[in-house]
Amino acid sequence: MKASLLEAWNTNLRVTEHLFDLLRDEDLKLRYAPRVRSIGLTVIHLHNVRRRWLGADGEMPASVSKIDRKASMTVPQLRTALQTSGRAVGKFLEQVAQTGAIPHYRGHPVTFLGYMLAHEAHHRGHILATLRVHGHPAPSESIYQLWEWDLE
Repeated sequence: MKASLLEAWNTNLRVTEHLFDLLRDEDLKLRYAPRVRSIGLTVIHLHNVRRRWLGADGEMPASVSKIDRKASMTVPQLRTALQTSGRAVGKFLEQVAQTGAIPHYRGHPVTFLGYMLAHEAHHRGHILATLRVHGHPAPSESIYQLWEWDLE
């Protein structure tokens, strides 16, 4: 189970990493609609949700700092933050695979991973839709690459 959990999570990280290749700093302020998060706030949200789960057992990895919603960050800074929290979640999943339990979550580790993947995919979709609404649609080749899950 450990290898499968990590493979699925690492695939998710690769797909998200590819999404960052499509973003420019000026895109971070774009919103799909007036009352939804901007692209930048969406990325901060992803990082902070990962962080929340990492601290569910009361022990937060020192390397994963919370990002304030008011922080002004660049695409490279956000990419680095997501890489850091992504690696930490991978280590968390390794531990979960050994214990079979997630603090403050009643479901099975595979169900938890499904939740994490669905949450991140949902927000990747919002980011892509936001770019499209503002006249910066991702090239077709890039969209296809978001679904090339069997490539490293």
